[in-house]
Amino acid sequence: GGGGGGGGGGGYADASMLRVPRVVGGGHEVGATLCRTYANAHAYHINSVSVNSDGEHFASADDLRVNVWNLEVTERAFNVVDLKPPNMEDLTEVITAAAFHPIDCHALLYPADRVERSPVGPRFANGASRGRTQQSNAAKSQQRRCSRGRETAQVPSG
Repeated sequence: GGGGGGGGGGGYADASMLRVPRVVGGGHEVGATLCRTYANAHAYHINSVSVNSDGEHFASADDLRVNVWNLEVTERAFNVVDLKPPNMEDLTEVITAAAFHPIDCHALLYPADRVERSPVGPRFANGASRGRTQQSNAAKSQQRRCSRGRETAQVPSG
């Protein structure tokens, strides 16, 4: 028979009984296609992108700025957070991410890490991040109930 037990030479007695998988052509190829370019709003590497639950806007964040974009307007963004000091030697914190609330389209959270100066250069302080929210006027009362102790500013609508 063709059983493969212990002992010498186990396996199939006849190679024709061995089933080998085959590669079959004609499958679908997956790839990325550039649809739109949203350019010239960040001076540093983008660290996060978040789509708004309204389906019309998204946020992009780099180390010092958070911008809100309309999906249909590629040449202009609303700068809602700008931590860049006039003198970069005075830099005290950097943005590590930005995300819209999954349901409340007026709420945007961005954590920031404190930067400490050392003889070698700037470094991040361990455990020094704190969250901030951005919220529109329409959601101010909800913001007071939900995000006590956080700093707020406005997210442009439309």
